[in-house]
Amino acid sequence: MVLALDRKLVVAILFNVAIALILVLVPLIPRGPDFEVEIEPETVPLNSDYVVRVIFHDVPTSFSLEITEGIGRAVVEGLQFQEVEEEVEIDLSAEEGKYRVGLHLARVTAEYPRGTVEIEAPFPVTTGGNLSVQSQAIPARIETIGNESGTGQVTVTVLNELGEPATNATVWFSATGFVRIDPNVTVTDEVGQARGAIVAPAGNYTDVIEIIVAKRGHPLGNSSIEVEVIQRPG
Repeated sequence: MVLALDRKLVVAILFNVAIALILVLVPLIPRGPDFEVEIEPETVPLNSDYVVRVIFHDVPTSFSLEITEGIGRAVVEGLQFQEVEEEVEIDLSAEEGKYRVGLHLARVTAEYPRGTVEIEAPFPVTTGGNLSVQSQAIPARIETIGNESGTGQVTVTVLNELGEPATNATVWFSATGFVRIDPNVTVTDEVGQARGAIVAPAGNYTDVIEIIVAKRGHPLGNSSIEVEVIQRPG
């Protein structure tokens, strides 16, 4: 009888010790992250839409999202959320002028009663679509009188892949023959246009003006246009 009571006592003691160990050790066991941050697509082309998806395993009282650029961590987007669900999708657009080609970070900061948790998800913004380059020479036929040079103007219009003016794009002019463009390097204005004066020495010939356009975040654009020069007696 005494032996049976001793066994019950030992079992009870061991049970209490096990419960105590569980209460002590469970808080020390590493836990997974309170939430996950996903970017879709993983690589974001300039001037395209993307989604930041936040999946909460433990729903916070509130959270914020910042999109930062590169090593300097300049903030390009900043959003606050007071009403939080288990999964939140945030639709954004990598607009040219706000975003630049390079590494970006999606930083989510969540507020919990026990403190703040912050997770960052890196993603690259890559080159956007092709530039549309249209060129026009006015007049298309330049008349020279005697040995005097003739003049005209070449106008270039540059649009991005969304059909919007590509401002501050660098434009290079080069002619294959006698014609000269002044200036031979310029930049587009607020409506995406750049101009150069055509100076054509006297003679009868046709020149081709080659145009190359460069803008950060886009492949090089190009165009060409023919200019006919005719000589009239002086």
